Amino acid sequence: MSPELHKLSVVSVGASQANLLLELLGQEHGCFCRYWFFGGDKNAWFEQCSARAEDNAALLRAECTELSPGLIALQNGVAVAWMRLAPLGAMSKLTNHGTYKRLALAGDDTLAVACIYVRENARNTGILHALVKAIPSFAKAASARAVLAFPAVPPSAEGTRLHDAALMMGAHSTYLSHGFERISGDDAYPVLRLDLHA
Repeated sequence: MSPELHKLSVVSVGASQANLLLELLGQEHGCFCRYWFFGGDKNAWFEQCSARAEDNAALLRAECTELSPGLIALQNGVAVAWMRLAPLGAMSKLTNHGTYKRLALAGDDTLAVACIYVRENARNTGILHALVKAIPSFAKAASARAVLAFPAVPPSAEGTRLHDAALMMGAHSTYLSHGFERISGDDAYPVLRLDLHA
């Protein structure tokens, strides 16, 4: 464990954390973790992030004042990471994407990990473990009965690691270490589930 992790707190994002969250995500190409909720294609999305990033920021800010969109990790008053959690039914762009399309994923009482971002100088310090550990309490507060995760798995070649963009959905091994189990998907793109017991 990093010596700095004892100073870390993970909380549900609300209105009081909105500015901290937007400052954190504003470093990352204007996306503000809204891709899976955008109706257009990739070209339209790139244009949205380039020319209208402030629209993405405004939508995320509005979410923070209404219903918490996820978890934020704070260290000495600074946002160092966040995890977006959303109802699975709101993420049809993901569940209809590539390898997931044939799986017929559904669940009105299920949340999904939609995006993870860790500040560059805080990566590989164990912060992802802290975020995943906080998922059950967040999900139960949202009346969810399960949480799905969609990590990519690196090739088996020794020393191979995923590039940072692929890690936006989290690391496979981290989820497994916190009780998630594989329910479907292929070896490169498994679907993991955490059941929440009353």
